[in-house]
Amino acid sequence: MWLTIYIDIAFCAIACWQNEKINTSQTWHLIAADERKIYLANIFSSLVACGVFFFLQQIINAFLLLPSYGAESLVHIYRDFQLWSAQYDPWDNVLFHWFFIVMIILFIYFFVSFTNFTSKLITNYLPFKSTLWIRLLVIAVLVIVAVYFGLIIMSHLQSFIDAKKGSVDPIWLDDILLLVVNLVFGSIDLWFVHSFVEPKIANY
Repeated sequence: MWLTIYIDIAFCAIACWQNEKINTSQTWHLIAADERKIYLANIFSSLVACGVFFFLQQIINAFLLLPSYGAESLVHIYRDFQLWSAQYDPWDNVLFHWFFIVMIILFIYFFVSFTNFTSKLITNYLPFKSTLWIRLLVIAVLVIVAVYFGLIIMSHLQSFIDAKKGSVDPIWLDDILLLVVNLVFGSIDLWFVHSFVEPKIANY
């Protein structure tokens, strides 16, 4: 059952690739709509697609576990993922775990768009001819820098938790942190779309 997480990651990666193709597609940009609305529509439709894909996966897992758990096989699966409360209390971290998954998926989409837009912007202003290898190098540098700063922020956050709450990391605090990060990257992506993608398409 836990192997399905890797399939989810692969599906999310394919969705990211498709989204970035749409972001740079001439055909999609012929739609008479604000580029930022198209961008957000693609992001949230991909989020819904991930949710449907995950749900169908668990239905298949539930059928496989029917001999062991009977009619409660689907409930058992979601409890293993901490997405179903054993005490039938929806506020017993269940909603926070669901929200955490949503924030993680949005972060992946926003960060992939950020690296894509930023790498294109940097390579466009380089004094020499841009190539695919240069773009990949720029993307790698951006990812390394983001991971480095992310580890610094998480270490400081963990130190704060250890000092104030003990060694337990409350899921709601992770949710708030991811929400803030998503708002930052999402806002930057929308600015990129409005300032660089839309004018470029309009000039064709």
